[in-house]
Amino acid sequence: MINRYPSMARVVDPEIEAFITKNLPPHLKLAQGINLVTISRNFYPAMDLEAIPEEILSAIFLSMKEAVLYCILEAIERDYYDIPVNPFFNIGTKVGGSQPRIHSQVYIDLNGDGHGSRLEGYLQAFKQMGDNCHLCETTHGNTDRIVLKTEFWTFYTAGSPIRNYHIRFHPNEHVRRFTQLKINQIMDLARAIKIIFKALDKIKIDNNRNIVFNCCPYGYDADFHMFADIIPHEIIGGAEMADDMRVANKLPHLAAAEIRNAINNQS
Repeated sequence: MINRYPSMARVVDPEIEAFITKNLPPHLKLAQGINLVTISRNFYPAMDLEAIPEEILSAIFLSMKEAVLYCILEAIERDYYDIPVNPFFNIGTKVGGSQPRIHSQVYIDLNGDGHGSRLEGYLQAFKQMGDNCHLCETTHGNTDRIVLKTEFWTFYTAGSPIRNYHIRFHPNEHVRRFTQLKINQIMDLARAIKIIFKALDKIKIDNNRNIVFNCCPYGYDADFHMFADIIPHEIIGGAEMADDMRVANKLPHLAAAEIRNAINNQS
């Protein structure tokens, strides 16, 4: 595997950084962070996930994990703390995928100025749950919304989808971060993702899709159960582009039934 940015990205020379900082308006500051991009040595088209061998997809996940661990250790050595980490895949040009080949990305935020409203909502939700983690205990609509359950992962349609056929998944073990995943969990994830994508292709869901992993930031002493979203592209516009106005017209349990049927009919 090739990790194109193993330690840092878009490096700014100290002299240029000083010039930029000096000339910035007082209410702005220069953003700091790391962008990791992992690709396979051989070319595999991103839009055909079914053709990507499980071991290649597993290796991409492992590369992401090792790169993040390395970067976090280096960041802590340089006195960076409270670090949000966002692993994701942009698959297809309609969802930001600029590379035609399969690749993953990780944003590591070193600004030290918070984690954003979306993650704040998740952190508050887990705080309110206390010791009763919803992801550990829920049946996801009495299993009506579960589309695939493996030894290590559960996939289900989101109860409040931001797109039609929005799928959410989480490890069955209560882990807080992507980097805590073990090799058997990662290998199982690669296999399951391929099954899910093949099912979505079968029912002709747009093959431009994002996979976004939601993790507890480093430095946070917060209880959190890592989970992720598979979000297919849809053409929307107008006011519904706002995060709190997204509209999906496919009932989650009906979408789940379609996906389950497609999985059961896979050869």
